[in-house]
Amino acid sequence: MVCDGLDCDAIWVLGHSWGGHLAMHALVAAADRFRVAVIVEPLGAVSDGGRGAMFKHFASSLGPAEAAEWTRLEELSTTRGLSPEHDAAQMSLL
Repeated sequence: MVCDGLDCDAIWVLGHSWGGHLAMHALVAAADRFRVAVIVEPLGAVSDGGRGAMFKHFASSLGPAEAAEWTRLEELSTTRGLSPEHDAAQMSLL
């Protein structure tokens, strides 16, 4: 954890949007390391962080070719799991 490298006992954390989602995970993993947490408009305190709803919304604005590639990538994620490469490929379509 970053706190270990900085030799911090207790820190303040601010998370907005996806950062809020990540901050919530950090709080669950090491609550004793944080003095204060400010979470602003997180994507959601759900297991996928609201990823499914967010990507569905983004996908609705794609053209036919991009939508077909989006669908192909979604099918890959279902059969092989998510990866950083998969996420980057999807985000490049937006």
